[in-house]
Amino acid sequence: MAGVGWDRMTDADFENIGDPAVQAEILAVGEELRFPPRRNRRRDEGWVRGREGKIAWRRGLSDRAAALADDLPAGPDYADLPDDDDLVGERWWEDRRRAWDYYLIYRDPTPAEYEAALRQGEAISRWVVRILHVSDMVRLL
Repeated sequence: MAGVGWDRMTDADFENIGDPAVQAEILAVGEELRFPPRRNRRRDEGWVRGREGKIAWRRGLSDRAAALADDLPAGPDYADLPDDDDLVGERWWEDRRRAWDYYLIYRDPTPAEYEAALRQGEAISRWVVRILHVSDMVRLL
């Protein structure tokens, strides 16, 4: 599958996030984006209101982390997490839970964006235009 392109505005968005664990989770989510969004994922993925078919959103929690969490945002059973040490597991989950407060706003790449990526040796199938905190996202849902 082709990768993801990141708009220049996302550089500032990443800087504003500032938390490396949240940034890493958002990068993982970027690789999972599908356009159009999957219908069975309405809880954490969908269309931006008024822009159906053009711009989508996805919460910043990867499929892997979401699969481990039975009751978001409360979290998973720490025994299910990647480390047997509950404290390490708890920190792992807390890092990902903070990413749940962010949304990736994305769309298909334009022909120019796609061609520019190809010239750099990359093939992209999604283009992330912004990464917004939930407080900034409410008006778009």
